[in-house]
Amino acid sequence: MCIHNVTGRKSLLEHLDDLDQAVDFVESTRRSGGKVLSHCWKGKNRSVSLIVAYLMKYEGFSAEDANNLIKQTRPQAAPYWEALDEYARNLEEIATEQHEQKGNRKIPLLLGVISSTIIIVVSILIVSFIRVQRRKRLEAIAKENKDSSGMESAHHDDTMYDEVEVV
Repeated sequence: MCIHNVTGRKSLLEHLDDLDQAVDFVESTRRSGGKVLSHCWKGKNRSVSLIVAYLMKYEGFSAEDANNLIKQTRPQAAPYWEALDEYARNLEEIATEQHEQKGNRKIPLLLGVISSTIIIVVSILIVSFIRVQRRKRLEAIAKENKDSSGMESAHHDDTMYDEVEVV
């Protein structure tokens, strides 16, 4: 892949979309198991700028850290800093937009969780209310039975007492 009409640092600034496409091409090739050779006339500006941009986008490097890594094997590396600074700002804007979009996707999910939680809480309250009402009814029935059985048992006791007296 060739980034056409990039002859210096100013022209790379004008072709940041092309730089990004080249960076994506490098990643696509790498993922498919291929290899990429990045080169330019002197092997120190444009080709290094591409590799620095790649390391920034796909490996999370800062431009300086990426350049320092490259300088370990290519000491003359001198990327176009202005273009890389602008590219970094573009990456940050994209990351911010994606984060905001993910955050916006989380809002409906969060609302779903909240509504599910409310439904569960309301269901628990209803079940608790039903249980309390049932317990009150059972207590009332037990009290009535106790009152009824208390009279019967008193009556029954009198009968038994009467029977005992008779014997």
